[in-house]
Amino acid sequence: MTTTITPRVIHELTPEEAERFNQLADLVDAEKPDIIRRARLTIAAGDEPGFSGDLRRAIHSGGVKLEKLAEAAQIHVFSLCDFLEGTADLTSTQIAAIVQLLGVLLVRPFPIDAPRKPRP
Repeated sequence: MTTTITPRVIHELTPEEAERFNQLADLVDAEKPDIIRRARLTIAAGDEPGFSGDLRRAIHSGGVKLEKLAEAAQIHVFSLCDFLEGTADLTSTQIAAIVQLLGVLLVRPFPIDAPRKPRP
């Protein structure tokens, strides 16, 4: 067995590069709380019982890129992310397009003895 070792390249940052690095590090630090909040929303929404939770879990485990799913549903990927976070809904047409692309069948049967709403 042959092991290849890649040589390290060490570059001393110029003052301008160091300043830019520090600015970017500050931006990342400022975004961390929002990233953590959104990640927690996504986890909670994926754990929801019911059809929407089932769909979110299918999206997460489906192996299809979010960009492709959003394109199929004719929505912006940010709108799909909002759905995955539980902060937005999808229309039945958008859901159908996503389910078709994922190749899954989501069925949530109603209980046989579920009361029916009277029709006007």
